[in-house]
Amino acid sequence: MRWWRTLTRDQRLLFINSTATGFGVALFLYLQPLYIKSLGATPSQIGFALGASGLIVTLLYIPLGMRADRRGRKPLIVWGWFLSAVMTLIMGLAPDWRWFIPAYALYLLSNFAVPALQGYTAATSTPREVGRLFALLALGNSAGSIVAPAIGGWIGETFGLRAVYVIASLVFALDTVLVLTRLSPQATVATQSPRAHIGQVLGNRRFILELAFIFLMFVATDVGTVMAPNFLEDVRGLSVAQIGALSSVGTLGIAALTFIIGRLPTERRTPLFISQGAGLAALLLWLMMPGLLWIGVASFISGGNRLFRPLASGRLVSTLNAETMSLGFGFFQTAQQLGLTIAPYLAGLLYTRDPHWPLWAGVIGLLAAMGLTAILPSQPRPTE
Repeated sequence: MRWWRTLTRDQRLLFINSTATGFGVALFLYLQPLYIKSLGATPSQIGFALGASGLIVTLLYIPLGMRADRRGRKPLIVWGWFLSAVMTLIMGLAPDWRWFIPAYALYLLSNFAVPALQGYTAATSTPREVGRLFALLALGNSAGSIVAPAIGGWIGETFGLRAVYVIASLVFALDTVLVLTRLSPQATVATQSPRAHIGQVLGNRRFILELAFIFLMFVATDVGTVMAPNFLEDVRGLSVAQIGALSSVGTLGIAALTFIIGRLPTERRTPLFISQGAGLAALLLWLMMPGLLWIGVASFISGGNRLFRPLASGRLVSTLNAETMSLGFGFFQTAQQLGLTIAPYLAGLLYTRDPHWPLWAGVIGLLAAMGLTAILPSQPRPTE
């Protein structure tokens, strides 16, 4: 546990929060398309529900990130997690899929806390160590989510899918009260006007390139995986419990890949290529190898897609300063959410035509992303 002793008190709380959040989200995340289906939605309506919910809140991330830089990050973090607890409970009580949309939209709105959390995290570290800190928190998130999908699948089979959301809501509430409220307040650092900060961020060519890459990557990774639970149920004939167990295998793979990538220099392109290659191989195995063993292998490496976020976070930090950190991550969250808004809608339309098409779209998208990664500027080595 030497790594634990190297963390500050606030970094330890952030790690516990990341682990608890990973557990709570993974309880329902992989079963969510099946839950919306159980509420009476068709594949295209599932894609619409997941995409429209994100579109509703996308444009709020930038001003809220700016507010975090100027007014303090901790209050936004605490209120965001509290809102996620309440909305997760309401999602579990939705009478049909149309009622699910506003509840899920408000759940996604709770992500206004994410730019503040990322800014808070970056402020607890040095430029040299921040990439590894983000990777460590991603490992905590993965560790928390290893058994959660299997538990969620068992709960869904035994007590119904609504019960999964109720328990996840309780996890978020406990995390908010017992962990996040204990974070130390950070001094505000913004001294310039909001307009000056926006101009400073948008005038940075490298920041804009990273932002465009983030958007394209989230489209590419999500379009191939968002309907994967439905594909495994409808095409491969798996049960909800089996899909939940395979999702746990996937989160174990995330933890393993995070450990491997966390030992590599984060400023190089290699971790990105590993992440993309793992996601690409998983899609091809799901498409071409119907046996349960190969589906399990695909599930294990499919989490490569999930590793992109901490890698992109570490790259983005090098383009920002202390005064624009949460604002910059507000742009990050906006680019991510735009990608996650387009991808489910596109995947739902493709799935209606043929259940294999969204996965093939993901293959094409990841191949294109790997080509872009090859020409993307390298992250400069930290000097502090």
